[in-house]
Amino acid sequence: MVLLALEKTELLNSEADRVSRIGGEVRVQAARRRAIRRKTAITGRTLFIANDFRFLRAGGGISVLVAGLFGGIETPEFSILNIQRWDTPRPVVQQTEVGDREEERAPVGSVVSLWRYPVKSMMGEELNASYVSDRGLLGDRAYALVDQITGKVASAKNPRKWGRLFDFRASFVDPPKIGGKIPAVRITLPDGRLTLSDKPEASSLLSEALSAQIRLMTSSLEKPSYEEYWPDIEGLANREKVTEELMPPQTFFDLATIHVLTTATMDRLRELYPQGRFEVRRFRPNVVVEPSPAVKDFVENTWVHRTLAIGEEVRLRVTGPCTRCVMTTLAQGDLPRDLGILRAAARYNQVNVGVYASVKQGGNIKRGDHVWVE
Repeated sequence: MVLLALEKTELLNSEADRVSRIGGEVRVQAARRRAIRRKTAITGRTLFIANDFRFLRAGGGISVLVAGLFGGIETPEFSILNIQRWDTPRPVVQQTEVGDREEERAPVGSVVSLWRYPVKSMMGEELNASYVSDRGLLGDRAYALVDQITGKVASAKNPRKWGRLFDFRASFVDPPKIGGKIPAVRITLPDGRLTLSDKPEASSLLSEALSAQIRLMTSSLEKPSYEEYWPDIEGLANREKVTEELMPPQTFFDLATIHVLTTATMDRLRELYPQGRFEVRRFRPNVVVEPSPAVKDFVENTWVHRTLAIGEEVRLRVTGPCTRCVMTTLAQGDLPRDLGILRAAARYNQVNVGVYASVKQGGNIKRGDHVWVE
């Protein structure tokens, strides 16, 4: 049961729309202007929403539904409407201009987890909230190991050489700040030892642990590249081959700054290959979306070349499907090595799991944010 409460004096749709309480009396002054329109499934009537108030069209006038201690109200602009008990949550709306109206669109889902990976190919950290810039989630892939012999970025996409990177875990010592210097990262080695990225011995310690000559760097390379191993799996662009892949300049991203994945895709893959353990951490996304229960299958495929509006600020342009690689098959933590993971993606969804996106509009993002497709 949801009753709308008049909790405090606040501005509504404009400076002309305001609510005040004088003594025990509640007064509503409202300009006749645009509202948010929604057809309710319960009543079939048109429901209007303005912050903490619901306007229900009744006959030729507009009545105000106000819950709490105040009971019904009457003003020259509005007639009394007895308080009704509403058995559904307040609808979540996204406002879009249509002529002189603002209309609502239902969200396609909500954010259930956020992830960033401070050091490329190492285990990352789950977040409750983050700022999104044109470089993705703040601090994502801020560091990487660079092979001092080849000059290439170390990536678990070539597991024969760098597969052990999954045994390392990285997290920021202090949260990254917008416009600030990249903070140091704390790296936990497979044997439990710790090192900090700003310590002089960090690169030598990591080199020793990996039996390779590497340097821990921030993303400043003009032409970064990495090696990718392609296993012998039908449907892959290459088979049993190592290729050199270019990365966007001065970044440690493989292709795009954001990777979006849905729980619907995970559920579908579990149905298609029940022997496999399909978990989010295998696929290293940044944003995980849980669609509405009715949504099944690989829903992200329908988002390509469209915009995802997330929360009140962030807008992502979905640039294409995320073609998976051998990294998804590697052991990590308690997850076993399983080539069947990649075979299932190849067999049932053209090797794709999730989508890549670029940032149209940055801002704050958090777990629980609703997601719309534009």
